[in-house]
Amino acid sequence: MKLTPELIKNTISSVAGEDVLPIVEKLKGRQNVSEFKLAAEIRHEINAVRNMLYRLYHANLVTFTRKKDKQKGWYIYYWTFNPKMIATHIERLGKQRLENLRNRLAREMGKEFYTCPDGCMRLEFVKAMDFEFKCPECGRIMGHEDNSAMIDKISKEIDDLEKTNDKMVARLIGLQKEAMKEYAPKRDELLIQKMKLQKESEQRKAELKKSIDAEKRAEAKKLAKKKSVVKNKAVAKKTVKKAEKAQTKKKPMQKSVKKTSKKMAKPSKAKSRSVTSRINKLLSKVKSKRAKK
Repeated sequence: MKLTPELIKNTISSVAGEDVLPIVEKLKGRQNVSEFKLAAEIRHEINAVRNMLYRLYHANLVTFTRKKDKQKGWYIYYWTFNPKMIATHIERLGKQRLENLRNRLAREMGKEFYTCPDGCMRLEFVKAMDFEFKCPECGRIMGHEDNSAMIDKISKEIDDLEKTNDKMVARLIGLQKEAMKEYAPKRDELLIQKMKLQKESEQRKAELKKSIDAEKRAEAKKLAKKKSVVKNKAVAKKTVKKAEKAQTKKKPMQKSVKKTSKKMAKPSKAKSRSVTSRINKLLSKVKSKRAKK
């Protein structure tokens, strides 16, 4: 099957919308076209152009690369048309259409239909019976339709589409083989690059982990040091308080000792009586001596 321009346009319109066709025309035969340049060329706002490009991207009909603008700081996207995906979409749409035709053929072959003479409506037997075989639009009596011609037409469309799909599948297989030949060296290069990036990311993760662990250890040491300082201060305060308490307790003990010593120094009552009696005897002797003189 030949991919005609009309078939390509219809396929792109079906998968991404008819409004994307001007962008596709501008991208044909070019690579890495700036989205701002595309917006200027088709005279559309940048947001509308981006919406069209995103629809084409979701359909795998375009690819992009991005570069950071050093002056402005934002990313600019550069787009390239991918025509090899058109055959894939044609095959997919053909399969969908083929399935719809087969369902329609089964419906035409399995049911009876009644039509209005004026062509207002076409109803199945059950619905026509609900309306008493009268047209709901104009009220005329509906007649039985011979749909054999419709069945033949649908069957022919199915046969043609199956042949077209077979050719498209063969063409698609050829395109895929060509793409694989072109992609094989790029794939190896991408795999090597991916492995390098993965290795670098693992190294960065290991270095980051080491730095985080070192920071955690340093913080733990600082915290332990602070705790020890606080603990030592608390112990010192406790010892000072204990010493002060001990001193305050010793003072009343000294007073009590003095009191007890004073009490110990005081003579008992018996001793005091003997002393007074001796004094009295001495006084009496002195008086008697004076009297004799």
